[in-house]
Amino acid sequence: MDVLGNYTLKTWFSSAQGPFTVKLSGVFVQATATLEVLNDGRLEAQDIAMDVTFKDMALDFQGLGFFASMFQGVMNSVGAFVFDSIKPFVLSEANANIRREVNKQAARMPQRFPNSIAPCDQVVAQARSMVRARGYDPYRVKALNTSLGLADVQLTHTWLYGAASFHRTRALVVAMRNNTLHALIEVGTQRLLGTTHWEVALVSGVLSRAGTASFSVEYLRVQVNASQSMDTRQRPRLDDLQLQLGNVQLRFDGLGTVDYVLELAVNVLPNLLRYQIMDAIERPLRRKIQAELDKVDVERLIQENAPKLDDPDGLAELTNLL
Repeated sequence: MDVLGNYTLKTWFSSAQGPFTVKLSGVFVQATATLEVLNDGRLEAQDIAMDVTFKDMALDFQGLGFFASMFQGVMNSVGAFVFDSIKPFVLSEANANIRREVNKQAARMPQRFPNSIAPCDQVVAQARSMVRARGYDPYRVKALNTSLGLADVQLTHTWLYGAASFHRTRALVVAMRNNTLHALIEVGTQRLLGTTHWEVALVSGVLSRAGTASFSVEYLRVQVNASQSMDTRQRPRLDDLQLQLGNVQLRFDGLGTVDYVLELAVNVLPNLLRYQIMDAIERPLRRKIQAELDKVDVERLIQENAPKLDDPDGLAELTNLL
């Protein structure tokens, strides 16, 4: 498999830029897809979990100039590190293309399948499609730089896979209090996977270690509590958002010999990674949910559905929604 792209390299001595090629041999691609039934009975690909492994790698950076031999050797020695940096982009593009092709073939199937999905689960399914369509799976987590006493820790190029695998994990709770309708829904993901680049430095960088790590998160659960006033001129409001992250497990690469720096990395990085993920998800998710609620015009919905109350078929349709 060949991966083509452009690079920019800057050093104290010179800078270079140009095209590069990554040649992978012994490539093994493993993908698992799930299909869901749409409202009209058609099948559509939803979650596609994909991973790529290889036996050998060769990198070719063109336009390196005078330091070509030295830099080329360095690049080849850190090939796995380079591939981990571009891997999320490769998988994201392949994921979208495969899903598009699977859905194209599924649309040609004459069979239609029964759909008995509850309305609230249909909303969750639409939210999953929105997450994928907007490129949030895989999700790039904001870099973390922090100090722990004499240690400086960096987590960069952190990618999280499986964010679009969420589903409803408990019954929808609806209650009326003080002329306000309250609703609570909880969704959770399946097992999440991810990769990150880490660096730990002690005593202002005198002792330091860096490497890559792959990790897994047992689950991510999100509990949303929203309300709607009986004054239908008001829009729905997000009252509370609670996130719960399952157990985080890391597998380190580039540890080398055991020393104090590595012991610190093994002990603190899982907790820092947990904080990094929670901080990266909570605020954007809160803003996005409220933005979607602001689009709901309750008065218009009531006016559009009011005639159904006088129609037996329409009344049955509204009853099924509830």
